[in-house]
Amino acid sequence: MSKSILVTGATGNLGTTVCAQLAKSGYQVFGTKRPGSTSNSEHATLFEANLQNENDCKELFEAVKKKTDGLHGIVLLAGGFGMHSIKNLSVADLNEMYQVNFFSAINMVKAFW
Repeated sequence: MSKSILVTGATGNLGTTVCAQLAKSGYQVFGTKRPGSTSNSEHATLFEANLQNENDCKELFEAVKKKTDGLHGIVLLAGGFGMHSIKNLSVADLNEMYQVNFFSAINMVKAFW
């Protein structure tokens, strides 16, 4: 049986490439996408999840657990950033980036540990 891996942000620019390479290397790839996203992946089985929400991460864990005997790794690529000079970013912009990039990783670790 092939090894299984979960890639958050699987439908983003980096995530798409990582999923393709992992699938090419023989992994069974699972991925996340944002709720309501119409993105698809030819290399990963996708699950919708708001990774900033602890309950969504716990539900994701249960859904993935039903599809595999166990994960061999998680690649945390979900996140976001502003393409602006930091001088032009508001505190609200910075807070949103912090929420997405920090708490999504923390919630995943808590749910899958």
